[in-house]
Amino acid sequence: MRTDAMKIARFAMLTALALVLGYFDRAIPLSAVLGGAVPGIKLGLANTVLLYGVYMLRPGACVLLMLAKVLLSGFLFGSLSAILYSLSGGVLSLAVMLAVSALTGHRKGFAVIITSLAGAVFHNVGQILAAAAVLRTPRLLVTYLPVLVAVGAVVGCLTGIIARLVFRALQKTPAAAGDKR
Repeated sequence: MRTDAMKIARFAMLTALALVLGYFDRAIPLSAVLGGAVPGIKLGLANTVLLYGVYMLRPGACVLLMLAKVLLSGFLFGSLSAILYSLSGGVLSLAVMLAVSALTGHRKGFAVIITSLAGAVFHNVGQILAAAAVLRTPRLLVTYLPVLVAVGAVVGCLTGIIARLVFRALQKTPAAAGDKR
């Protein structure tokens, strides 16, 4: 019973952290920093929590974490269309991150950075595919997607570096929870 309570508490803390970081993502005007040339881009800070989940939780818990992040942040900070686009990106991104992490099999070296980069890029791919379908504008695939892929690659590397540093710090703590319970 204690283990179940710990799992629920960990999941709640990760969800809360993802929501707080998602709020900061929206508050940092990254698009304005780039002169407004690329609307809608974010740092993806909340994705560090999902990246943590990919390496530290079971796949089913990762799916629930992604759904909680998307739905709660959408209802708190966004709209139904934001939920649709975030869900499209989140599903594709998580599937790719789980596949890449399974292929690399560890958290050492550049595996976390590569997993993060792939997740960020495919999150943008999922969102643009959804937008092209909903808006019936397939031109987004050739006009906006390449820009988002480039930005996503840079941001994904940064997110991966942050996650790698967090993993390294967690390995030094006695209560590091890397056992995929």
